[in-house]
Amino acid sequence: MIEVKLSSDKDFYTLEISGHAGYAESNDIVCAGVSAVAFSLLGYILSLSPEVSGLNYTAESGYFKLEAGGGDFVKAAFGMAGTGIAQICGSYPQNVKISLR
Repeated sequence: MIEVKLSSDKDFYTLEISGHAGYAESNDIVCAGVSAVAFSLLGYILSLSPEVSGLNYTAESGYFKLEAGGGDFVKAAFGMAGTGIAQICGSYPQNVKISLR
């Protein structure tokens, strides 16, 4: 099961993902989908570097965490990532769980 936590505190946002989907033994499409959303968010946030504060991230097998502060672009990017992961969760609820804080 992949567990996703998306939170915000004023203008500071965190996306934390842990675990493995367990959908398939190899070529797991659920893991691939969640990872694609997470790494797209990271790439976009890195491209906004002048507008981002407090950037911190970790990416390892089975664990991803991205923290960043900023204005409307950062807020929208985290919102888009949350929407994408929520859609995956809706299709694969046995494999992905998301909580919003």
